Amino acid sequence: MSIKLTARFIKTFESSLIVFVLIFAEVLEIPSQINGLINALSYLISAYILFTHAGKILYFIKANILLLLLLSIAFFSFFWSQAAEVTSEQLRALFRTTLFGVYIASNYSTEEQLQLFAWPYRITAIVSLLAVILMPSYATHMPNKTVDWKGIYAHKQYLGRSMALASSLHLVLMIRNIGKRWINFTFLLLSLAMVLFSHSKTSLVMVALTFLTYPLYIIAKQRSYRFRALLIILVLFVISIIAVVISINIETVLVDVLHKDTELNGRTPLWTLVIQKGLEHPFFGYGYAGFWSTSSGRFIAENTWGKYLLVFYDKAGLPFRWHAHNGFLEVFLQLGLVGLFLFLSDFFLTVLRITNLVITTHSLEFFWMLQFLSLTLFVNFSEMATVLSPSNIFWIIYLSVSISSVVYCKEVFRKPRTGILVE
Repeated sequence: MSIKLTARFIKTFESSLIVFVLIFAEVLEIPSQINGLINALSYLISAYILFTHAGKILYFIKANILLLLLLSIAFFSFFWSQAAEVTSEQLRALFRTTLFGVYIASNYSTEEQLQLFAWPYRITAIVSLLAVILMPSYATHMPNKTVDWKGIYAHKQYLGRSMALASSLHLVLMIRNIGKRWINFTFLLLSLAMVLFSHSKTSLVMVALTFLTYPLYIIAKQRSYRFRALLIILVLFVISIIAVVISINIETVLVDVLHKDTELNGRTPLWTLVIQKGLEHPFFGYGYAGFWSTSSGRFIAENTWGKYLLVFYDKAGLPFRWHAHNGFLEVFLQLGLVGLFLFLSDFFLTVLRITNLVITTHSLEFFWMLQFLSLTLFVNFSEMATVLSPSNIFWIIYLSVSISSVVYCKEVFRKPRTGILVE
C-alpha cells in the first residue's frame, strides 16, 4: 500500500509541476522579476523531469521519426543561423517545451492528458476574471476604441485563443463525464464568456469550429459503411455550399463580419515579402529564430506595420523579434523547405492516425485531438506561429498529440482492424 501511495504522490507532484509550467507557457503580463524567477524554476523542473524520466522520454521521441528529424534540424540550425545568439537563447526554451510535451505523451493516458491541459486554463480563467473585476486598468485595454478583456495575458488575442481552446477541452470533459460535470460546465461557460469579452474574432471562429465539427464525431461512430459514406457526402456538400457562399461574398465576410480589410489587416503584403526573403535561403532557412534580427527581417518590418514594433525594440536596445503571422511561413523562414516539409508531413500523418483511431475506437478523447489539430491549422494560417514555439502551450500539446497518436496506433492496430479506408 505504501508503494501505491508513494507512486500516487509522485504522480500528483509531477502533475502539479506540469500545470505550473503550462500556466506560464503562454505570454502573460507579469513583472520581469517574477518572469525571471519562473524561468529559473522551469530549468529546475526540466532537470527533474529529465533526470527521472530520461529513458522513457527518449524512447517516445524516437517513436516519431519525423518530429525527431524536425527538432534535430532546429537544434543544428545554430551552426548556420544568421543570429546565433538569439538562436541559442530560443533553443534553450524550445528544449524545455519539447521536453514537457514528450513527458506528457509518455506518462499520461489520453483522458489524463485532457484533464491535465484543462487545469492551467481553469486557474488563468479565474485569475483573469478577478483581475478584470479588481484591476480593470491592468486586465483590459482599448486597441480598437472598445474595452477588450485580456486578463493576465499580454494581449486580448492570447486570452481569446487560450479560452477558445479551454472551451473545447471542457466541452469534451463534460460530455465524457470526466471529473465533476458541473465544474466542467461552469468553466465551459466562463471560457466562452472570456472569448466574447476579449472581442477576438479569431477566437470566435475557433469556438465555432469546435462546435461545428461535432457532427463528424457522430459520423465516425457509425458502424454502417454505407450510412457513414452518405453522411460524409452530406457534410462535404454542406461545406462546399458554405465555401462557395463565402468566396462569393468574401469582401463582406472580411469587412463587415470579421472587421478586417481585403488584405487581412496587412497580412498579405507581409506574407509576400516573407516568401521573397525566404527564397533567398530556401532549403534550410535562416536558422531557428534567426530571421527577424537580420537585415532582411528589419527590411520587412520597415515596409509593414512592424515598423512600430521596430522602433520599440531599437529604443530598448533589444534584438528585433517578430513573426510572420503565419506558422507555416515562419517555419519556412527558420528551417527552409526541408523543415516545412518535415512538419507538414508529420501533421498530415498525425491527422490520418488520429482519424483512424476515432473511427476504430469511437473515443471522444481522440476526437478532441482531431479538433485540436484543426484549431492549430486555423491559428497558424490566420493569426500566429505555434509550430516549434517556445512561448505557447500549443506546441506542447501538439507534441503530446502527435507522439501519443504513434504509440496508440501501434497498440490498437497491432492486429488488422477497421481503419479510415477499410470497413
